[in-house]
Amino acid sequence: MDSLCALAGISLRRPWFRAFRAGEAVLPGGRLCAAAPLTFMNRSGDVAGEIFSRFSVGLPNLLVILDTMDLPAGTLRLKLRGSSAGHRGLKSLIGVLGTEDFMRLYVGVGRPGPGTEVIAHVLGEFAQEEAVLIEEAAGRAARGILRLLVESPEAVMNELNTL
Repeated sequence: MDSLCALAGISLRRPWFRAFRAGEAVLPGGRLCAAAPLTFMNRSGDVAGEIFSRFSVGLPNLLVILDTMDLPAGTLRLKLRGSSAGHRGLKSLIGVLGTEDFMRLYVGVGRPGPGTEVIAHVLGEFAQEEAVLIEEAAGRAARGILRLLVESPEAVMNELNTL
């Protein structure tokens, strides 16, 4: 999200007493609204309705960015729809929206090493090698998201999903 906002010139701000940070920019190809829940990950869907209302956006324009341990660190996968695949934040969002029909961009963070707890792996500091891969992926993801404003999701998928 930080890479996307930096590239698009968006400053995320927390609306008064709201459980998310949000901002928007008008760019070539359209308006880009970015929002980041401040809730616990497994309650990410709680703020969806308010964000949609605030920015007057609908499901066809929704893209959820999330991490996944099911992909190696630094790998990206753009998908047009799908189940939660056990991701609690995505499950929360699907439950609130009542549908699985929205785009999601998975950012691989890899599996924890032996003796490392899952929560410590996802919320802690990544090893230097992994951090570099994830940072590079964040830049590719941000550029891909901006391309979605002017290109089809399939065209963006062809690039992001092959690297």
